[in-house]
Amino acid sequence: VTAILSSVGASKNAKRASIIHLYFNLIGTIVFMVVFYGWNLIAPFAFLDTSASAVDVAVIHSIFNVGCAVLMYPLSGLLVKLSIMSVPDKEGETEVLPQKNLAPEFAILDERFLNQPGFACELSMEAAKVIASTTKDCMIHALELLDAYSPQKAEKVRKLEETIDTYEDLLGTYLVKLSGKGLSQADSRSLSVILHCISDLERISDHAVNICDSIDEMRMQKQEFSAKARKELLVLTEAVRDIVSRSCDAFIANDLDGAKYVEPLEEVIDGLNVKLRQRHIDRLRAGKCTIELGIALEDIITNLERVSDHCSNIAVCMIQVSNGGFDTHEYLGDKVKHSHWFYEEVKKYSAVYTLKEISDIKDSDSEKKQTKNEKKNGKDDKKKSKKRKKE
Repeated sequence: VTAILSSVGASKNAKRASIIHLYFNLIGTIVFMVVFYGWNLIAPFAFLDTSASAVDVAVIHSIFNVGCAVLMYPLSGLLVKLSIMSVPDKEGETEVLPQKNLAPEFAILDERFLNQPGFACELSMEAAKVIASTTKDCMIHALELLDAYSPQKAEKVRKLEETIDTYEDLLGTYLVKLSGKGLSQADSRSLSVILHCISDLERISDHAVNICDSIDEMRMQKQEFSAKARKELLVLTEAVRDIVSRSCDAFIANDLDGAKYVEPLEEVIDGLNVKLRQRHIDRLRAGKCTIELGIALEDIITNLERVSDHCSNIAVCMIQVSNGGFDTHEYLGDKVKHSHWFYEEVKKYSAVYTLKEISDIKDSDSEKKQTKNEKKNGKDDKKKSKKRKKE
């Protein structure tokens, strides 16, 4: 009866599952009683005249359930047919089948919990954490493709992006329904954070796929970046890997203190993007880079910049909503005008993710080449001078 009650208002398949539970116990009980009393008629049980102890009850209960499981396992198909007969399909009605490989956090997003908004909000946050964790994995795998390409890893990135799209759609629909319920102030804030952040998380996964597409196109055209361009791009990808990890981890742990370190890193990434674009233009002018490679590099850099922007949105949303508002411009304005701490953090990140070292190596190499050329030219001049004297 408890299974039947729990299926009230649930989907058709949920009702059928509860009916199977009912038939399992009814059929098992009938068979058990027939065997028990039939045997008792032939050879009466002596223990029927004595009181059952707690151990006796536990033993009989276990024997009954194990016996029913053994009996009904071969008849599982019959149970399904009985459940369909008991809860038939209506003409023209189609049942929405549950999606395969759905994370448990999404499988329990039942509409019946909407009548308990606080509990439904907690379930939604757990589901949002799954999206954040999956997004982090998706983006890190995409960044790894820039250094070491693998068709299997590229396919995994695309599958993760599809999973995130599904999760975002399911959770977004659930949150819209939940927003119409009577939420407390704390639950309302949590709902706002989830709604804003899952959209940014889903967009990050889209950019991960865009990076995969750019790399695949380069491989089809049998093109690759120069060693210098790869070193420069590696600095940017490491910074993006850092900001994705920081923002997703902060969201999962609801770590507001960790979230505030995202925005300074985003500022550094913006600066790296400007420098990379300028160096790319310099290579184009010097004829050291083709137009096709330039387009691919621009696409990758743009997607990485967009990823850092979405990470910033997540962090700012967490901080602002916790403070009772959601004014990104106001937060960023206060950061720029009044925060000495912010610029100190920017300096720290700039020291870690810098293109200066690469530039120094380039300059050093060119100086060595120039010195060699000057020595060679000096020797040539001496030879020419001796030759003139002989003549």
